Amino acid sequence: MGGRTRVNADYRSRIDNYRANISRGADNSIGSFGYDAGISQFGDQTQADVQVQYVSNRFAARADVTSSGNSIGDVFAQQRARVQISSAIAFADDTFAIGRPVTNSFAVASSHPALKSQGIVTARTLEGSEYYARSGALGAALQGDLSAYSEQNIQFDAADPEDGFDVGDGVVLVEPPYRSGYKLVIGNEYFVSVIGRLEDPDGPVTLESGTVTSADGDEGFKPLVFFTNRQGRYALFGLAVGKRYRVELPQSGRQFEFSVPEDGGALVRLEPVQVPAVE
Repeated sequence: MGGRTRVNADYRSRIDNYRANISRGADNSIGSFGYDAGISQFGDQTQADVQVQYVSNRFAARADVTSSGNSIGDVFAQQRARVQISSAIAFADDTFAIGRPVTNSFAVASSHPALKSQGIVTARTLEGSEYYARSGALGAALQGDLSAYSEQNIQFDAADPEDGFDVGDGVVLVEPPYRSGYKLVIGNEYFVSVIGRLEDPDGPVTLESGTVTSADGDEGFKPLVFFTNRQGRYALFGLAVGKRYRVELPQSGRQFEFSVPEDGGALVRLEPVQVPAVE
């Protein structure tokens, strides 16, 4: 019937047995739903059964209901039901996660502390909006389907890409030992981009270049190239929240400083900066 849905029917006239069912398989992505519903007759016993599976971020659930009797009209004479919910708690270093059961090895993935509540999604292969795990209020994302002694990729991305921070390569290659765990920290504190305009008393400072360095002794910051366009506008990428930076313009011997606000988000629009006129 297309996709993962299948319909089967089987009848054996020699022994007068039959089975008919419709099924849809669940996959490993969050929100996946599967079922199998059927009716069968074997000798003087008629049975109807339904199985339902649901895949969540933090657990996997399954329900089975079986009903049987001596004929179709009596098929609800005897009934059995079972509900199963399975989950796992995992630790790697100091990072905690709740997720679906771990088959062998696992990885827990969370965003850098500077990114605060930014969610992370992981999967062996990220396709469209489908993923295996997501970080959130109950801890890191738990990728629990890794195989031991085998090279394999874990792909990751921001859960809300519009928030705009750099996740790097978006993939890591692992080769887990038997029943082992990995800790993945996605992103870093240098996720802020700023745009602004440089002016002096004569108007926009155009086509000027220079260097951006840390003004408060941040040893982890690597100097950036600075330049303005014909309208005096500039853009910088890879700055940190709450830090102060110095821009030096060797062509004109001028310099200025600016700070990245604490609550500006990943993209900050700075007020126009005024520098002295060239003497």
